[in-house]
Amino acid sequence: EDLAQSLDFYQNVIGMVKTGAFSVEGVRAKELGLSNGDRFDVTILKLENSEQAAEWKLMSFGKKPTHPKQKFVPDDTGMQYVTIYVKSMKPILERIKKYKVKTLGITPTKLDEAFDFVLVQDPDGNFIELIGPK
Repeated sequence: EDLAQSLDFYQNVIGMVKTGAFSVEGVRAKELGLSNGDRFDVTILKLENSEQAAEWKLMSFGKKPTHPKQKFVPDDTGMQYVTIYVKSMKPILERIKKYKVKTLGITPTKLDEAFDFVLVQDPDGNFIELIGPK
């Protein structure tokens, strides 16, 4: 809904870096099946700036969502959450605290001897599951 707010969350809380941006013109977006002819801008983020890192693409279409913001994963259908494996949970937990992001459930919690688990929601309500060593 708000691209600037989402960019702030993913860059400053999750720790992603912006690695690029591009636009898709309306005619091309329609040809590709991405829209019915609406143009849009895409910002590319990665957990680290390397060719091997997966891309996370953020887009905003300047309108309110047509579904309610979920409180729990089964509150809606479709993609509900993503799991991000991190190298260290410590800096993420520090940023979560600094930016006053609410963790969900009783998290952070230990999954096992090696990994901690944290669940948060981004500004649009998408569930972000973070797993990594302390």
